[in-house]
Amino acid sequence: MGALDEGGVSCLADRLGIGERYLRQLFSRHVGVSPYSLAKARRLSHARRLVLDSSFSMTEIALKSGFRSVRQFNDNFLKEYGYSPRSLRKSTSVSMDNDETTHL
Repeated sequence: MGALDEGGVSCLADRLGIGERYLRQLFSRHVGVSPYSLAKARRLSHARRLVLDSSFSMTEIALKSGFRSVRQFNDNFLKEYGYSPRSLRKSTSVSMDNDETTHL
């Protein structure tokens, strides 16, 4: 988890000794997105990797990735990638099954 996940923008700004507004401006100028958008993208990327590479349940993945609920996780995942985490896992396992069958 990152600093934004632990306490939000205000806590990160306090830790850095700058104001929230200035922190947002720095993010916008140098990263091109808000601190919240960057944190959300990082959580989603981590979650996607867990969906593909682990056997954790979707609930475990949601919580390990920093989402407060499975619903929030599913909604954000669908908006970002255009498909649900469950459908990604299913399509990957079907693809892997087909690859194994082809190579036998």
